[in-house]
Amino acid sequence: MTIVRSVLAIVIGAVFAVVVIRAVEMANFVQYGPSAEKPIAERLEIMQKMKKEDPDAMKAWMESLPTSAMVMVVVSYGLGAFLGGALAGLIASCCRMTHAGIIGGLVLAGTIYNFIDMKNKLGFSHPDWMIIAGLLAPLALALLAGSIVTQVWAPPPEPQPTPPASET
Repeated sequence: MTIVRSVLAIVIGAVFAVVVIRAVEMANFVQYGPSAEKPIAERLEIMQKMKKEDPDAMKAWMESLPTSAMVMVVVSYGLGAFLGGALAGLIASCCRMTHAGIIGGLVLAGTIYNFIDMKNKLGFSHPDWMIIAGLLAPLALALLAGSIVTQVWAPPPEPQPTPPASET
């Protein structure tokens, strides 16, 4: 049963981390996305079209983003890793730090993939500070979440065997 619970903890924690990351990035997109005067659905279509058909326009748009937009991307990675790691640690019946660390490692792998993919497909290099923060934040924050969960929701103490009553 603990193996099933561990697998569920990792799957649910990873899915939750992705949902949190996407939610923060969507809020970021609403604020900084292209064609701010158009409805969100239309802006998403514009973005997908730019990504597929005109990578140079996509790169130019990304290079024009303010630093606050880039900060929000790093915040999304950290928040997703923290909350996903905390949830995985809560669900897991043991080794809460390990489960949280696995979520942090998965978010870190996704972050690295994103940095490399955007460089290869769009020719866009993220700022150095963003790469450093993106590499340091997910694992550290997921482990912090695992530590907090371990301390706050400590497992109950093992029952102490009671010695048999002696008859005298």
